Amino acid sequence: MIIKGPLTGRHVLIGILTFFGVIFAVNGVMTYFALSTFSGLAVDDAYRKGLRYNQQIAAADAQTAKGWQGELIYRDGSGILSLTLVDKAELPLRNLRVEGVLGRPASAQEDRAIAFVQTGPGVYEATVGLLSGGQWSARLSAYQDSGTFPYIIERRLWVK
Repeated sequence: MIIKGPLTGRHVLIGILTFFGVIFAVNGVMTYFALSTFSGLAVDDAYRKGLRYNQQIAAADAQTAKGWQGELIYRDGSGILSLTLVDKAELPLRNLRVEGVLGRPASAQEDRAIAFVQTGPGVYEATVGLLSGGQWSARLSAYQDSGTFPYIIERRLWVK
């Protein structure tokens, strides 16, 4: 915009308000995207976990080679969390020790340890009580025997 005539206080005021208006608008957009995309999770003891990175890669490769598949279901009315595990051939996996943690994805305040009991061929259940509505995160470990890497199951659940 070209100003014809003398520069007045009104022109300076409009320029300053436009400049700061653009700055506030850009900061608002950046703040919105920063808060809406970050889950808020922070890793405890990140340095030590980073040192075990190669072990975690080996465990992930071993888990992929097993070819196990798991389905996790929460039954609202009964408060039971049910896990069904099958192998590569889709045969039920029996006699596993299954345990884990159930909590909110963005906070550790409601985290609770859970242990599963085998109730059928390849079916493991835990009574977790009635969960309040919203999203829950389950991180479970299934052990075939004590000398092997656990099979890790991470799932998100939506409770009405």
